[in-house]
Order: sequence, then structure tokens, then C-alpha cells
Amino acid sequence: MQKLQDRLDRAIATIDLSVEELPTFNKFKEDISQIRSSYWRIDGSSEPNPMECLTKMSSLSVDGRLVAIGSTSDYDNLRIYDLDTNKTLMTHLNTITLPDIHSIQWLYDPSDDNGSSSSNDDDSIRFLLTGHIDGISNLTMIPIGDNSEIRNAQIIKRFNHKKHLNNAPDNHLVANNGKPTDVIYQQAVTPRSWKTCNKNSLISIYRENVFLWDTTRSRYPILTNKVKGISSFDANIENDGLLALTGTFGVSLFDMRSSGSDCFFIPDKLNKECTTVSWCKEDPNYLCSADLKDQMTVWDIRNLKPLATLDAHSDSITSIQWDNLGSIYSSSNDGRIIYWDLSNLNLSAGHEECIKCTTKNSFNMDFTYNEIGTCIPVSNSSVVAMLSVGNGMTLTMDETFLGLHSKVEKSSDGDRRSSAATLVEDASQPKYVRSRQRYSSDTLINM
Repeated sequence: MQKLQDRLDRAIATIDLSVEELPTFNKFKEDISQIRSSYWRIDGSSEPNPMECLTKMSSLSVDGRLVAIGSTSDYDNLRIYDLDTNKTLMTHLNTITLPDIHSIQWLYDPSDDNGSSSSNDDDSIRFLLTGHIDGISNLTMIPIGDNSEIRNAQIIKRFNHKKHLNNAPDNHLVANNGKPTDVIYQQAVTPRSWKTCNKNSLISIYRENVFLWDTTRSRYPILTNKVKGISSFDANIENDGLLALTGTFGVSLFDMRSSGSDCFFIPDKLNKECTTVSWCKEDPNYLCSADLKDQMTVWDIRNLKPLATLDAHSDSITSIQWDNLGSIYSSSNDGRIIYWDLSNLNLSAGHEECIKCTTKNSFNMDFTYNEIGTCIPVSNSSVVAMLSVGNGMTLTMDETFLGLHSKVEKSSDGDRRSSAATLVEDASQPKYVRSRQRYSSDTLINM
């Protein structure tokens, strides 16, 4: 204890802790909010027929109230749900067999420019992209509801990436995020605002190549671009054709409209080998990346400077989701998501020095760190996927549960925990989805 006290005394003697001079914003201030979490069991282990269990959960996609969950199983491995975030209810709609799914992505309704659709018609038909091994991506037509004229899901188009690569190597390369490059493990549709390509065009990665496909007209790619060491990408919603790429090179920017194939690498010592990246949707001048040392960096692309580092995860970061310019969610293989409150950092004002941040109550002895992160244990295993579903809510998925998380104000009576259980049944499908809720800013999950 005496050694610890001596270390504290030396630290205090050499560091000026005045709020006016340090970018530290009352790091010991009590948290005035809490995280509300609801969980549904999705692996099917509680169902009467064990053959219907989902295993090896791999992918998650959300469009409005529609939730698609895919796995690498050989049967009944694609499930469609209706999620009512207002009532915290989820209803099973459909189960489909498309063996060995590694990624999924809904196509949006091109007539709905604002993405404001919040309900699903009983007679609607939707389209879903699924990524598989050997460079295959399928476009599947899926009936939603009992009144649809189409009774069964149908594959209507197939995008064969391998076919369009000359002299593709047979060796199975693995990206720095641990995923094989001969599998379509990431695909996305182009943002609604992009004008240089048709709506719902497909962006995908295969064998260190970025592909752009027109899903409405052709099975031939519009663009292929070799990016050695690439592991992930994210499309900027305002800047037409602009992608952020990550990989062994760190973070780079790629304009798909340019005639050249070169990427612009951010010249900074903090631009290390990265595994994932995400643009801020509220202000697409900012992006956040995660490196191999489980540290996140917030960048301003206008001056190519790092604004803040976020350091708290103990295993590989699997996803980054901006809630708004003032908050970020991150998920990791350590079974936690972290809510980062950036509001007090005032990113738009700019800073001469990169601000170092960590989680609250982290017992960090470096007093230059800002404790702005709230840890939310959500899984006893790794968090496979995480998506923002709007209204300050985030959806997470592990091998067993789907979780819905939102920030709420602390109740006046100081109650920090409550629980509830709901069973939801679709009249046309004898399927049950269980919901478990917890209210906490320091929840410990023991499912």
C-alpha cells in the first residue's frame, strides 16, 4: 500500500489536474444514465425439435422492423423476424435453408428514399443478399406474411466473384481479422444518396478485391479493384463513391468513381494495422477504426488527424457503430459492448493533441485518460455482430442470444435492476421467441 501511495504522490506532483488545462471532463462524475437491455434466445435450443437449432451464428441484417439472422449450418439456417422496438417484442416470420451463410444484407425499398418504413405488410416480398464460400453471393426473394403470392423463398440471381478474377490463387488466404478471403464475409448495398450507381448496388470483398455489382441488371461486376491486405470497408453516406478501407495497411480512403485504382493512406503514426471501420452517419467527416491491439481511433478526414483513442477491450473488436456524433458502441470477442460518450470531448472543435479515453471505473493510473466508456457485458462468449437500429438503440448477437440495448435515464427511485420475460408467437408459425430484460449500467449477464 505504501508503494502505491508513493506512486500516486509522484503522479500528482508531476501532472497538473486542472480542468481548464487538461481535456479531462470530470472523470469521476457519477453516471446519470443506464443501459436497458433485452434478450431473445435465438439458437432454438429450447424448442421441441432439436433439429431446428441454429448453430454457428455468423451474420445479422436489419431493415426497418425486419431482422435477418444467418448461420453456417446446413439447414434451417436463415431466420426472419419482425422486431417491434417500441414494445420490445420479436416475432418469428420465416425459416429458410441456404447452407453455409457467412454474411447477409437486406436490399432496401428504392421508392422509400428516407428509409422511414417501420412496418411490414402482410403481402410484401423482400430481397436479401447472402454471402457464401467460393465467392458466391445469392440474391433471394423472400415472402413476408401469409398473403404473399410467393409462398417459398427463391434465389433469383447469383453473383460469382471467383469467375471474374483472372488467375485467382488457390491458396486460402486469411485476412487480419481472422476471416478467410475466399468467403464473402462482408457485403453491403450502396447508400441511398449515391448517384453514380443504381440503388441497391452491391459492394463486397473477395480475395483482397473490392467488387461493385449492379443487382438490378447484370451479373457482371461494374468494378473490381485489388487492395492487398484488405479486411473490411464502410461506405460514406454523403460522399458519393467514397469507401473507408481497413487491413494490414491501416485505414485508407478509396474513391470508386476515380479512374485510378490507388487508395489514399492516412499518414499518421496511429494509423496501424486495422480490422474494422465505421463512418459517423450524422457527420460523415468522422470515422472510427479498430486496430489489432484492440484500440479504437476516431479520425477527422478533413485534416487527416486522429482526434481520440478509445482503449478498453481485452479481445478483438468485432464491430463499431456510431449512434450519433456524440456516442459510439463497440463490440468485441471479450463478450462486452462499450458505450462511448463522446459528447464532452467536443470533436467538432478539434484538438491539438489526441485525447486518450477509457472506461469508467477502470482503475487506470494514467490521469491523462478520460473515463467516458460504459461497459455492458452482453455475452459469455464473443459478440458476433452488432448493428444500430435507430432511436439510440443497438442490436447485438452472439451464439445464443439477440440483444437490444438502449440508453435510458435513471429512475428517480434509484432502482438499477428489473427483469421481465415475454413469449411471442406468430399465429401462422408455431415458433416462440423468448425475451429477457435487464436494466443496468453495470449489468453482469449469466444466461
